[in-house]
Amino acid sequence: MEKIFFAFAILFFFISCEKDDSNFIRKDSIQGRIEKGPFVTGSKVTLYELDNELKQTGKHIFTTVTTDDIGSFSFDSKMELSSPYVEIEIDGYFFNEYKNDISDSQIKLNAIADISNKSQINVNILTHLEFKRIKKLVTEGTLFANAKKQAMSELLKVFHINDKFGNPEDISFFDGTEESTALLAISAILLEGKSEGVFSQYLAMLSNNFAEKGVIDDTELIEEIKSSSNYLNSNDVKSNLVNFYKKKGYDITIGDVWRYVDHNGDEVLDDSDLNKIPETEILPELSIFDDEALVKSILTSNYSKILSYMESVIVLDAIRLNHELGKQYQITPTNQFVQSAYAAAYNAINTYNFIIERIAEEERTYDVNQYMATAKVLRALLYLDMVQHWGDLPLITKTLSLENISSISRTNAKNIYSFLENDLKDVRNNLPNEEFRYDNPFVPAALADAVLGIIALERGNDASAALERIINSGIFKVENKSVDIYNSANSETLFGLKTETSLPPFSTEFKKGSYHPVVRFSGIILNYAEALLTKGNKTKAIEMINLVRSAKGLSLYSNENDISRGITTTWKELYNMDYGYFLLLKRLGLAVQDLGIPSYMQLLPIPQRELDLIQNMTQNPGYKSAQ
Repeated sequence: MEKIFFAFAILFFFISCEKDDSNFIRKDSIQGRIEKGPFVTGSKVTLYELDNELKQTGKHIFTTVTTDDIGSFSFDSKMELSSPYVEIEIDGYFFNEYKNDISDSQIKLNAIADISNKSQINVNILTHLEFKRIKKLVTEGTLFANAKKQAMSELLKVFHINDKFGNPEDISFFDGTEESTALLAISAILLEGKSEGVFSQYLAMLSNNFAEKGVIDDTELIEEIKSSSNYLNSNDVKSNLVNFYKKKGYDITIGDVWRYVDHNGDEVLDDSDLNKIPETEILPELSIFDDEALVKSILTSNYSKILSYMESVIVLDAIRLNHELGKQYQITPTNQFVQSAYAAAYNAINTYNFIIERIAEEERTYDVNQYMATAKVLRALLYLDMVQHWGDLPLITKTLSLENISSISRTNAKNIYSFLENDLKDVRNNLPNEEFRYDNPFVPAALADAVLGIIALERGNDASAALERIINSGIFKVENKSVDIYNSANSETLFGLKTETSLPPFSTEFKKGSYHPVVRFSGIILNYAEALLTKGNKTKAIEMINLVRSAKGLSLYSNENDISRGITTTWKELYNMDYGYFLLLKRLGLAVQDLGIPSYMQLLPIPQRELDLIQNMTQNPGYKSAQ
């Protein structure tokens, strides 16, 4: 009997293996085109495997670049995926069909697809705008195929198109179809009158708004689409695109673009729109900074990029702090969190550079100083954190052009800190001297002092003055343990982020509520204790440690011979592996000893795709780059 049971067990084992094996999706290659206008040679393309809930599995990530100026890409290595769903993410420069030239800055586009029966995936404006909507529908229980159809139908209705089109990842300008003509129309409407930096922010706002209900219901966004449709010279954008392809050796056919543009604003696409096509040359670019409400939207929408950065950095810190995630992820140049953090930070920095460059170019009808100061402080916050995590980095303070991207190189960390200190001089005078509020686009003056104080600690300089300004302001306090700083307004947060859009593993492992404090007053007090220790004032340092511990209901600390340990222990007891703990251990020289990591892992690796794209970029010691 036992032998029979064993035989059945063996048979069942092989049947199970065979069944599991059949669930794998195997592809010899996946290829496609990226068309906004077409993306140029060297644009970054990343493919992520998704699970049935359309979340990144983290198991299979593939990278490549476009191979020509018409946006062609190919993943030529064999793929074996455990799911048919993939996400493709693109970063790069593109042909701007509106100004008839290559874009001055990069944009990011996404696509999501089921590759069970396809190996061709195109990425365009339609795939990007449906991306978040599909994820939301699937999260709510809609089957993927139905979510795709619903999102596409809803998206076309935004532009008053009632035709039934196929999946947007199957559409290309090379098709010569009505679908490809509509694609150009929608792309041109959204780009009309905007620089690429503003266009990128505008896409983010549209995508977020559309994802919620499958409509655009934000009044400002609706009016912008109407205005752009009215001003768009559809004949010119068609001519510009066709001629670009012809110069590259390709003949494409585009239909009457005007048929997909509501030129007269009556929300119906018909022949009456023909009479409203602008006959003049393309209007000069309108200054986005003339509209204070739109500038405010650009500033606040950038917080989503900072959240993306912080999420990834917290995960990377936790891995080195011996979190269970370390069993699943290794910190390498191709680690998805390394790449996403780096990209999100520079994407956010590029927007702040754009604001800083352009907002003061002309006389405005509103006070630009708070916008300028906020952009500088948040840019400094990102650079400070990146230097803490990566060391020497490219210091980019102006929006990039295609011509100078290849000349980028790493700047010494000390020089970056010097730049930031000089850049933050006097900006606190243009910021509100009050608590941080999530509904206020302007950061408090105390955040500028916090950045300056931590820079001083990193450089081994006296941080007391900056930190004392925060402490003595009387605005902030260490909340007692009964106050939920993750879900309510409080006096402890100097800067925080809304976490409604957070993604796993941050959302599953570290998210504690609808808000996530990044810079906390209790952390500032512990930073001050650190500053006092460097000055030899142990008694006052102990007093600061116990100020925090007492408020939080912890036993008092008394060992004056190991104040560094008092600071780190207090931080860990309060926030465990949350943001700031790893950097504190590293700065106090305890990371290698306490965590058992090699010394080189105190810095993160430069992402592999940066090394591939920028010839002057070098890797941090200890990390092996892909050959």
